[in-house]
Amino acid sequence: MKKFRTLLENWECKLLALAFFAIIFFYGWQERQVLADFLRTLSSRDPAAITEALDGLETAYQQNTYDKNQLVNLDGALYNLAGRTRMNDVIKLNNGHLTSVREQSLAAPQNGDTIVFTHQWLGIREIPFLFVLAPYNICALDKQLPLGVSDYTNEDADEFLVVLYENQVPVLDLRSYLHQEGKDHYEMFFATDHHWTIESSFWAFQKLTEYMEINWDFSVDPVCTDLNNYEIRIYEDWSLGSKGKRTGRYFAGMDDFSLIYPKFDTQMSLSIPSEGIQRSGSFYDTIFAMDRIENTDYFSMIPYDGYIGGVYPLVIHENPQAKVDKKILMIKDSYASPVEAFLSTCFTQVHCLDMRQYQGKVGDYIEEFQPDAVICFYNTQIVTNAEMFWFGF
Repeated sequence: MKKFRTLLENWECKLLALAFFAIIFFYGWQERQVLADFLRTLSSRDPAAITEALDGLETAYQQNTYDKNQLVNLDGALYNLAGRTRMNDVIKLNNGHLTSVREQSLAAPQNGDTIVFTHQWLGIREIPFLFVLAPYNICALDKQLPLGVSDYTNEDADEFLVVLYENQVPVLDLRSYLHQEGKDHYEMFFATDHHWTIESSFWAFQKLTEYMEINWDFSVDPVCTDLNNYEIRIYEDWSLGSKGKRTGRYFAGMDDFSLIYPKFDTQMSLSIPSEGIQRSGSFYDTIFAMDRIENTDYFSMIPYDGYIGGVYPLVIHENPQAKVDKKILMIKDSYASPVEAFLSTCFTQVHCLDMRQYQGKVGDYIEEFQPDAVICFYNTQIVTNAEMFWFGF
């Protein structure tokens, strides 16, 4: 409802607004007097009075409306009908995908220095290191931004990578592989969420294990990296992503969601010490938090969190049956959650730290864990977030 000031600038939108308020009248019956006052003010054509009345109406409905989510849906439907591309700080791209945009930042090179130091610190200890950059849902080569909208996420990432390249830090820039292989950038992402799809996560897992084989001489079991050896269960029109929850299901629709899990036999375990969570058994039983997926309330559920369960400071995967007896440490964001799940099929131990929650020193954890390799796996938007680079060496 925040953007109705702009919708009231022409008579067509005024008619839409009248229809909209007639509908929400039934959702906010107790605020009928506030609605009536607003309609009277609207007829006055006094811009200042209309703005003040709109603020009061918005506050009243946000505080007292019976079903706020239905209002979000109705609001989004109206914005979609009016052809608007902005709603509640969400931008609709020309192709219909939802995103958020950022101004240019000066933080990326400084965060790059942290990665350079990490690489050097690990090099002294002869531990291989790799920085993996996952793409954001705005393509660097085809931004699809509406007229007048700018975004510098990819430019900041490029500045970040310059620091790494100049200091010989190994980098796997998945944006370049995506373009080299001719993939449709936007098909790799949910339309209503900032995350990429599970199929895209599996592709990233394949690229990562390929790098390990070539550069680290890790003999990854090909059974684990072949998508033909996995079941794919598709939930159609099932997910309303983080951007969609701010705009409703009728602004950009709903997303399909895929559950990908091995056909081959697996026996593993997962531990989340901060929550006292212990799961063991098959990949399906160990990895999935099905309450995040099979929930009919699409405003509250987050199917993407069905992989692992959410954001935790430390997640420990153990797989004694894995063909590669290696210990992997991942410093990660949420883009890596499905990737870490797939990695758990390959290696005996995969430990994952999320700096949004982890309060310890990464250096201390490495000294204790003694991993065979360390991977920092961040999406493009993270490179300007200083919090994610407080490793505490």
